[in-house]
Amino acid sequence: MKSLIDRRHKASSSSHQVRKRDLLVPIVILTLSLGLMLATGLLGVGRQGGFAASNADVIYFYMSAKAWLSGLNPYDYETFQKLAQPLERSDVVPFAYPPHSFVLGGFLSIFPYSVAKVLMAVLNLVCVVVIAVLGVRLVQMREDAAGVVRSRSAGWVIPTIVFANPFTSHVLWTGQTALLVGVAAIAGWILVNRGLWLVGGILIGFATFKPQLTVLIVLWLVFERRWRVLTVVGLSALLFSLVPLVSTGVADTLSGWLRAMSDYKGTPGMTPGTGYIIGISSVVKALGIDTSKQLTIALTVLGAFPLTFYLFRQRRWAGKSDILGLLLALPILFVYAHDYDLAILVPLVASFCWYLRSRPLSQLIALGLMIVLFIPYRLISRLDPPVLFLHWRTFVLGAIVTWLFLLVVRNRNQADSLTHQNHPVAGVSLK
Repeated sequence: MKSLIDRRHKASSSSHQVRKRDLLVPIVILTLSLGLMLATGLLGVGRQGGFAASNADVIYFYMSAKAWLSGLNPYDYETFQKLAQPLERSDVVPFAYPPHSFVLGGFLSIFPYSVAKVLMAVLNLVCVVVIAVLGVRLVQMREDAAGVVRSRSAGWVIPTIVFANPFTSHVLWTGQTALLVGVAAIAGWILVNRGLWLVGGILIGFATFKPQLTVLIVLWLVFERRWRVLTVVGLSALLFSLVPLVSTGVADTLSGWLRAMSDYKGTPGMTPGTGYIIGISSVVKALGIDTSKQLTIALTVLGAFPLTFYLFRQRRWAGKSDILGLLLALPILFVYAHDYDLAILVPLVASFCWYLRSRPLSQLIALGLMIVLFIPYRLISRLDPPVLFLHWRTFVLGAIVTWLFLLVVRNRNQADSLTHQNHPVAGVSLK
């Protein structure tokens, strides 16, 4: 009897040690990825100027709000340059965010510029944590709906990818808004699909201040005839734009914004064809073929819109994370996006965590694609590769999007197969 008790005690102790080892690896990986993000994205390790040089892009929101509150038009490049001079910034490019970006700039402009930069850093840090939690939540919602045991790996794999990828670090360092938009879009999507249409609609309306990334979410709401949500989205954007529209007039504000967008895309580093701009139009430009606004419109109308409609037709077999991930990824491929905008594609990671949960080889392939997607541009450009290799991210993202579409189609085919097995056609054997 004593021997049996000893064996059970040893087995229990061994099992406890295995669980501790299983927890130790994720904790170490998460800690290392978090430390890397904080060091490079917040403290400026390896970057010129340290923390004092961080959050340089805050000036665009800060000074645009100051301009509107003073009755000036920040879309006028000369005016914006003059506003930036007291802050010793002579390197500003045209301000091209839509008028409802004032909701962020107005908040930041309440404080001294140095404080506004710190606030933006804190806001982005909060968004990093929230977007990781939302990614894990997307997987858990799917697992709960399917009645399967929650995967422990998703709880650390998704945060690790969020923390460790260099685009998160870049957004933190520059004070960019991709994470802010990502959190608003993902949280808004979840809330709208839970019936909380008012708060969800406000969040999506806020996220549309990066319209090139959220255009397909709005289109999806049109397909679903979510008129109440669309009304909230539109009214929210209008309310957030109220100060600019009153300050410089509706016509001058909107025409100035459209002109500023065109000027912005013409500045060095912002034009399609450079390695920092992702998408098909950037690849076409890199090949020496002249691109124009008409090409972007054509790619959107002939590429992104039809694929969104096809996804809408297949929505029965697609999860909410699949749909949202594709609605965020397709504009990056077909419209216009910077490489750091890839930081918002957490729903894609959630989808692959779900589909590949019991397929180790496919997990390694998916992880490999994501690692390749996140390789810093400057590391590849130093090798002086052929021009198309400098746009590898467009091709990798295209492969990931195609893979996810195929997984959705496989869901449909499996459902059709089960339907035929349960209701066989007369005279046809399904054995």
